[in-house]
Amino acid sequence: MSLIYSYTLNSVIATSNK
Repeated sequence: MSLIYSYTLNSVIATSNK
Protein backbone atom coordinates (compact mmCIF):
# COMPACT_ATOMS: atom_id res chain seq x y z
CA MET A 1 0.00 0.00 0.00
CA SER A 2 2.77 2.41 0.95
CA LEU A 3 4.63 1.55 -2.26
CA ILE A 4 1.58 2.40 -4.39
CA TYR A 5 1.07 5.65 -2.50
CA SER A 6 4.71 6.60 -2.99
CA TYR A 7 4.52 5.75 -6.70
CA THR A 8 1.39 7.86 -7.17
CA LEU A 9 2.87 10.76 -5.23
CA ASN A 10 6.04 10.59 -7.32
CA SER A 11 3.96 10.60 -10.50
CA VAL A 12 2.07 13.70 -9.36
CA ILE A 13 5.31 15.48 -8.47
CA ALA A 14 6.83 14.57 -11.83
CA THR A 15 3.78 15.94 -13.65
CA SER A 16 3.78 19.10 -11.56
CA ASN A 17 7.50 19.60 -12.17
CA LYS A 18 7.02 19.13 -15.89
